[in-house]
This record gives sequence, structure tokens and C-alpha cells, in this order.
Amino acid sequence: MELSMEQFSQILETEMEEAFEVKNRKALRRFALLLSEKVVLKSTYEKEQGGLRGDIRLLYETMERRFLDVNHRFEEINQRFEGVNQRFEELDLRFEGINQRFEEINQRFEGIERRFEGINQRFEGLDRRFEEMESRFDRRFNTLITFLSVGLGLIMAILAYGTFFKG
Repeated sequence: MELSMEQFSQILETEMEEAFEVKNRKALRRFALLLSEKVVLKSTYEKEQGGLRGDIRLLYETMERRFLDVNHRFEEINQRFEGVNQRFEELDLRFEGINQRFEEINQRFEGIERRFEGINQRFEGLDRRFEEMESRFDRRFNTLITFLSVGLGLIMAILAYGTFFKG
């Protein structure tokens, strides 16, 4: 059974008049009216609270849906990152293979370099021998030139002596 505010005010005034000793009836009437105005009816309360609960429930459901959407997006992003990570791992394997090939080539070049160092040492030895031979030939040539010069000088001196003193 639902009461109107006026009925509720009337019942409240009657009940208070019977419960208390009333000195001023007008004051009792004003008090009952003020109190009834401030009291919220059950139907109004349920209506407002039901609406508030519904709003809170709607807000909760909306937030829950949005959180699920965000979680779903994060999962999609995570999957994309996993795909990118897998591609980087594949590239890393390729680079490791290329690096291994370069290391093999480097080892071959080191072997070739050692061979060339051996060949260079042999050439340096040959260079020293040729320099020694050149030095010996230069000394012999210089000695030969000296002897030839002395010999030619003697021959010229003899010829010159013979030409001047002959006659």
C-alpha cells in the first residue's frame, strides 16, 4: 500500500499527538510537514536506488567490456611482437650463418697470409743473396776497372814514352 505525502504527514501528526503531550498544535503540524517532506517515500527511494544501481551496473559492465577489449588488443599486439621477434630470430640465424662464412673466409685468408709470409721470407733471403752478389760483383768490377785503368795508364805511358823518346 502506497501512501501519499499528505496522508503520511497526517498519520505522523496523529501518532505524535498521541505519543507526546502537545503544547502547540500548529508547531506539531509544522514539524510533521517538515519531517514528511524530508522523508523519502519507499517507492521513490527504490526507484532512485534502482536507477543508481542500474547505472553502477551499466558502468561496471561497460568498464569490464572495455578492459576485455584492451586485453584483447594487448594480446594482438603481443602476437605481433612475437611475430616480429621470430623474424628477428630468423635474421639472427642468417647473420650467424653469414658470420660463420666470413670466419671461414678469414681463416682461409690467414692461411694464404702465412704462405705469403713464407714466400716473402724466401724473397727476402734471395734479396740478401742478390745484394751480397751485387756487392761482390761491384767490388770485383771496381777492382777490374782499377786494374784496367792502371794497365791502360801503363800502356799509354809506355806508348807516350816510346813516342817522345824515339826520336
